[in-house]
Amino acid sequence: MYIIEFDVEDMENILLRIRDNDKVIIIESSHYLKRVQREYCSSKLTHMSLKNNIPLYINLPKKNKFRITYSHPESTKYNLVIVMFLENHNEIKLITTFPESKSKLKED
Repeated sequence: MYIIEFDVEDMENILLRIRDNDKVIIIESSHYLKRVQREYCSSKLTHMSLKNNIPLYINLPKKNKFRITYSHPESTKYNLVIVMFLENHNEIKLITTFPESKSKLKED
């Protein structure tokens, strides 16, 4: 079995397709579903960010696993980080989400 290795450009294309209302399958992992119960990280906020916003930053820390940072629309203190796995060109898996201090982005 051959595993495709995706890069940041592939993720940018998927996110653009989501914003353009193209069909992209979004799977929510069990860990993600637990994490969205916390303050600043609702599932609605995650999906709204994916659908309506351009990320501030996209990082590829591990093979096909992306860390995407959005400006948090409800907070001046935090950004919204979404970690997702790119399964293929039509499917992403949400792994986790968490708030991150806006000052941290400036430090990176």
